[in-house]
Amino acid sequence: MKTVDQIIEDILTQEGGYVDDPDDRGGATKYGVSLRYVKGLGMEFDLNDDGVVDSRDIELVTKADAAHVYRRDFFLRPRIDQLPEKLWPQLFDISVNMGGHRAIEFAQKVANFWGADLTEDGRMGPQTRAGVELAVKRAGFPKFNNLLVYHRQKFYVRLTEKRASQKRFLKGWLRRAEDFLVEEHD
Repeated sequence: MKTVDQIIEDILTQEGGYVDDPDDRGGATKYGVSLRYVKGLGMEFDLNDDGVVDSRDIELVTKADAAHVYRRDFFLRPRIDQLPEKLWPQLFDISVNMGGHRAIEFAQKVANFWGADLTEDGRMGPQTRAGVELAVKRAGFPKFNNLLVYHRQKFYVRLTEKRASQKRFLKGWLRRAEDFLVEEHD
């Protein structure tokens, strides 16, 4: 089982260094920390102390800055830590890539496939926790996990169908999701 720090390191490696791609809706990004996201955090990411949060601040983001934001905003805030530990790597990655709300929503959707009867609202609570735990027990981790991969990939395809400018990212997104597939044994 991977620790949260190991999962964070994997995500940092996946996200890579500084990029300012005009087709990336998040704007300038470094280690997966986007300008669009940090603008919502107020002055926390005014890393050059010039009174403005802009792409120059994103260039200054360190791995430690990214790790802090990941843990706080994309692991603890959506309460992924309350779900089965085997699911943490993929749900955490979904959270960083699409938001914590989406990660919990996907977990609810997959749990419902195995009879959990959860509201797919992206909110973590006792019913979601119990429903996901029960569904993982019924399905087994590999099947539950692999259905999460399927929902991720389906989401990416739909996104690129709606936003043609995002199509060039599709192959990478699909591969990123596919990296979480595990072998199923009957």
